[in-house]
Amino acid sequence: MRIIISKDNDKLYRSELLSFDPSMEIIALNPLDSTDPDWETLPESDALFMCYQFLFAARDNPKIHDALLSLAKRMKFLQSGFAGMDAPILQDVLKIENVHIANASSVYAIPIAHSGSGSVSYGLFKSKKMANIAKKKIKKKYPNYWCATTKTI
Repeated sequence: MRIIISKDNDKLYRSELLSFDPSMEIIALNPLDSTDPDWETLPESDALFMCYQFLFAARDNPKIHDALLSLAKRMKFLQSGFAGMDAPILQDVLKIENVHIANASSVYAIPIAHSGSGSVSYGLFKSKKMANIAKKKIKKKYPNYWCATTKTI
């Protein structure tokens, strides 16, 4: 599995992500600079986690907007930390054919039940085994949280 995240999220969460799947390839990007590393050279990946840094950079800089949209087209799944879908970059992403995108309050192009309040977190795993490992870790750390695994359609 290959995922793309911001450099800040890499610093904060790399070890947590690798604890779920040590073979995961993590590519960390600078959301303010589409040449650090060069986004155009990045291969198709399983997921792009489009945090607020990416969204604000795309809003404020047309060059970043275009580079991020191009990058999004090479992703199998996009996760946005933004609760609304009115950000211009997310409106453009929704126009990508067969896009699978989830945000803090909804899931688009994936038929799934969700919380309208944004209190749900989703995780995608390359196998049922990896999903169950993650579920056990979540239940151990947060015993009062509801956690379930399911298969995508």
